[in-house]
Amino acid sequence: MDKATLPADGAPVADGERAAAPGADSGATEESSPRLPGAEPAAGEQPRAEARPEAKRAPDPAVPETTLPENYALTVPDGMRLEPGQMQAFERQARELGLTGAQAQKLLETAHGNRTEAARRHAEQVERWAEECRNDPEIGGTRFDENVGLANAALKRFDPDGRITKILNETGYGNHPDVVRLFFGIGRGIAEDAAPSGSGGAQAPELSLPDRLYRNWDMKKR
Repeated sequence: MDKATLPADGAPVADGERAAAPGADSGATEESSPRLPGAEPAAGEQPRAEARPEAKRAPDPAVPETTLPENYALTVPDGMRLEPGQMQAFERQARELGLTGAQAQKLLETAHGNRTEAARRHAEQVERWAEECRNDPEIGGTRFDENVGLANAALKRFDPDGRITKILNETGYGNHPDVVRLFFGIGRGIAEDAAPSGSGGAQAPELSLPDRLYRNWDMKKR
């Protein structure tokens, strides 16, 4: 007769039989049990790779900057003229827009390129206006120089301090056919009013329209 032994809970167990521990799994391996860091791996177990801190990567020059500089170090493009305070105003606007240094420099160069292109196109337009004046049926042709002289005489008469003349020269609108035609009509009307009546006495030499305009202006100023 087999002897009985008492397990921990007091239940009799026959010799040769041992109750499995609660929760024990006969198929479990040592791999499922926790292992302390630094402990030697069990037989047949692959060593585990230790976690290492990720090394800091050097900045990639191909990746654009994303932070705003403390101070913009912008280079004014060649040929670009800025009035006092314009650069400070531009940098302030760039900071409000959240532009990096590279983006602000690119915007400055683009603005200069656009301004240069606009000035070139306007200069070409002024030349076309002058050509239109020379070919105009009223003010152009063989008497173009005389007609332009008459228009300039009228302009000087009504612009003695030269402020209007300066504006027309700076903007190029002094070559605009409508502007030239306007002052030509004014000058012609004044010169025709100043023509001699031809009654009695020696006949005065015939004067050109600009000369008559100037003569009439001088007489009224006396």
